[in-house]
Amino acid sequence: MTFGYSLVTGRYKKIQTHGGVTMIQKLSTKLQVQLSVPGVEKLKKVTFQNVVDNPDEAEILKLGQLMKELDVEGTLLDGVIITSQSRVSK
Repeated sequence: MTFGYSLVTGRYKKIQTHGGVTMIQKLSTKLQVQLSVPGVEKLKKVTFQNVVDNPDEAEILKLGQLMKELDVEGTLLDGVIITSQSRVSK
């Protein structure tokens, strides 16, 4: 028996493999906003845990811009990193 995997809901799927069943379970999605602060060599990193699956690109950039505005004057948005974790088990 095979089940589909929904990226929207984050539910796992089952796939038949050589008599066994492999399960993929969505664990979490994180966003890390990276800011370039004037006079500081290293990037400032602000992490958001347990965000929705497949966040919209425009919304991610809005969050980055908001974090930039809340920081000191002259701060620039360097980028945002999306990290998704899943567990594969048999």
